[in-house]
Amino acid sequence: MLQRLLHVREPLLVTLSLLQDDEGRGLGSVIVFDDYTQEVRAQRMAAWREVARRIAHEIKNPLTPIQLAAQRMRRRFRDRFANTPDDAQVFDECVDTIESHVDGLKVLVNEFSQFARLPAARPKPDDINQLVQEAVSSYAGKESVRFETELDSGLPLVDLDRDQIRRLLTNLLENACAAIAGSGRPGKVVVRTLHDAPLQAARVEVADNGIGVPPEDRRRIFEPYFSTKEHGTGLGLAIVSRIVADHHGYVRVHANRPHGTRFIVELPIRTT
Repeated sequence: MLQRLLHVREPLLVTLSLLQDDEGRGLGSVIVFDDYTQEVRAQRMAAWREVARRIAHEIKNPLTPIQLAAQRMRRRFRDRFANTPDDAQVFDECVDTIESHVDGLKVLVNEFSQFARLPAARPKPDDINQLVQEAVSSYAGKESVRFETELDSGLPLVDLDRDQIRRLLTNLLENACAAIAGSGRPGKVVVRTLHDAPLQAARVEVADNGIGVPPEDRRRIFEPYFSTKEHGTGLGLAIVSRIVADHHGYVRVHANRPHGTRFIVELPIRTT
């Protein structure tokens, strides 16, 4: 592990080779540093997918019996409290609590299952600008948030899985809206696309003016179950990272000046 200028530790493979001439005399040495960040992230992702699969399985089985039991209790015993309003209120509050927590666990289990069983990407040439427009238009009329697009008209077709990239955009937009909700200021989300010809990549950037992500959390923001939100599951951005990896791309997060966060996704463009 080496520590960079920003005091963020990254995994590196260090290879040292000694150089010698034909007579075995030392000429020097060569040190090669290989960045293993993506490999380590992929290993962690695979491990977390297995954890998610097991958690979903273990939690899902008892949820339906618990919910049915609560509903049966209400039907069977609710009338017994007809003459005692205070007891009836306590009874209803307890049953409602059981049912609401079961519903919350079902949502969590579904997110676990989706993360664990995310299908492999099936990329085809597609128009990423069109996908961005469709994703942003679905948020039209959202209260207290203004959405803008800055699309590169020269962006060529990109090999992508339409359903997965649509999900990626939705997760990033949802994340931006959640960050804005906690900021207390009028919200603005800008989605940009750019053709990075030197890198032969299509870039998609989602920038918001929300609460931002602390520098010390940025390196973990794509890890499963890590969330800066009070009630977040930490799976939305993990799914984004998985989708980008399946498309052989890169995703990173930066501060958005003066407020907020920028998520940048780079997808390779096939050359002919």
